[in-house]
Amino acid sequence: MEIKQRTPLRSARFPALAAALAAALVLSACQESSVGTGGGPLDVTVTAEPTTQTVGQAIAIRADAVGTSLDGTILDFGDGQVDSVAAFGANTQTLTRLKTYAAPGTYIIVARAEDVTQGSKSAQVTVQVNP
Repeated sequence: MEIKQRTPLRSARFPALAAALAAALVLSACQESSVGTGGGPLDVTVTAEPTTQTVGQAIAIRADAVGTSLDGTILDFGDGQVDSVAAFGANTQTLTRLKTYAAPGTYIIVARAEDVTQGSKSAQVTVQVNP
């Protein structure tokens, strides 16, 4: 019986796979979501820091939702990109994202919290992106 030694998986042998994994790690480092207990009347807030930035530079966005049975939170970045995260009945939910814009302009970021028993509520923040 002949025993063959297997060659370990190396990124040099699979460059596309290595690139995809690296991109996934970077993306996951830029996004965070959490849910918790301790809810109350439906409320949502959204903040952006900084509110004035240059094209290609990151803006930190945070949305906080409170309710009695949250279904989820939707973030509309104002440039056609939308992100939604389910809350599975939690009482609180926080989303943090790093966003870069490809073109200069004024963008309105809207966060909408949806609660199974209380309906939905939105909040917005405006950011200015300079060339």
